[in-house]
Amino acid sequence: MTVISQQGYLEQPYLDGGAFDYLSGQIDDAAGMQVNMGFAPTVAFGMEVNIEYPQIIQHPNYLVAPYLVGPYLVAEKCSLGSMQVSMNSDFLDLNGMEVDRKIVGAGDDPHIGMQTELKIFDEKNIGMQVDRIKIQRTPMQANMVLYNTDQLRFLCAFPSRGTDALGGNNWTAPAGTKAGDFSPNNVNTDVVEQRTQSPDGITVWELRCDTGQSNTFVDTIAILEHNLTTGAVVTFQASDSAGFGSIKYNRTITIKKTNAFFILPVADFPPLSARYYRFLITDTTNPDGHIRIGTIVFGTSVIFSQNTTFDLPLTFGRRHFKDTIETEGFTSVSNDRATRRFLGLQFSQVDVNVGDYTKLQAYYEDAKTDLKCLIIPYPCKPELFAVWAKLTQLPEEQHNAIELCGDKEVHHVDFALDWDESL
Repeated sequence: MTVISQQGYLEQPYLDGGAFDYLSGQIDDAAGMQVNMGFAPTVAFGMEVNIEYPQIIQHPNYLVAPYLVGPYLVAEKCSLGSMQVSMNSDFLDLNGMEVDRKIVGAGDDPHIGMQTELKIFDEKNIGMQVDRIKIQRTPMQANMVLYNTDQLRFLCAFPSRGTDALGGNNWTAPAGTKAGDFSPNNVNTDVVEQRTQSPDGITVWELRCDTGQSNTFVDTIAILEHNLTTGAVVTFQASDSAGFGSIKYNRTITIKKTNAFFILPVADFPPLSARYYRFLITDTTNPDGHIRIGTIVFGTSVIFSQNTTFDLPLTFGRRHFKDTIETEGFTSVSNDRATRRFLGLQFSQVDVNVGDYTKLQAYYEDAKTDLKCLIIPYPCKPELFAVWAKLTQLPEEQHNAIELCGDKEVHHVDFALDWDESL
């Protein structure tokens, strides 16, 4: 027991009938206090307060405290009792407020602070999908055509004459040609009189053409100034092999008069492309005993849409060329040379904003008046009005520009085109 305070005579209320006798003193004592909270195991964690020895505090009272309230002429001594709190857990591990994480390896410093090491020791499919796309530029070409066989068409580009690298020497005749200036390459000239011809007695003949490029398309063919009879059989074949080991397609060309044409039917459009083409000609009843051809052209025509048509009637005719010698009888003797065609087409109110007018402008700028082109007004019957000719002059246009600055442009043009085969 620890004495913590004493009260002497006259330190308690006088004659108040309290618990203490008259003229008696008292001593207060305090016992220690202990609190033990936790579970059965004795391992302690958390917080602990332990005061081993009581603290003694001395209070002077003389002339300090109120008179006759505290002990008279003595000092007070106070003792502070001890207190202990113990909190236990039934776990044996010391799991106080401390975390120590380490990655220990050979050569590793254990004092490495914040470090994370992740390792995968086993492969496991975890449902992951990756789409990988490679983007690259691939050359591509598209030719968009509104194809028909009843509107005006003209052919001015001739893959039949080969590329520039071939220099116009791209035709061969396996069976040979007539001796002299009758080379198969004569079919590339604009002058139809400069012809190619089979040897005498050869009426089954073959002509081969190398266009020089594999992407050659053919929808129009013309065989001009020939001597073939209407009973002749002409087959046009395409191949990617120079020896024609495989044939991509066959076309049959109907022979009429002195010029023969082939127009690709709508059902066969678009045509397949090829590099090599040949004509297989059989005309065993030909009275000349040989086959001759002035000019051959084939390729892809520029075709007008049904929005643009020429006016009727069209102008068409023939001009006769001859050598004439006057006689004494005031007459003349002539030597027939050739008959050449001419054609005139009038266009009215052609919409400037329609693609057909753009095609015509491109034709003017390219052909001008010095390039022969194949002009076919009616592809359904090309032999009627087709001409292999040059423009006599560039057209004079009359423009009806009604509205050019508004929301919708109204602009039409009138012009005339004239061709002459003799130029």
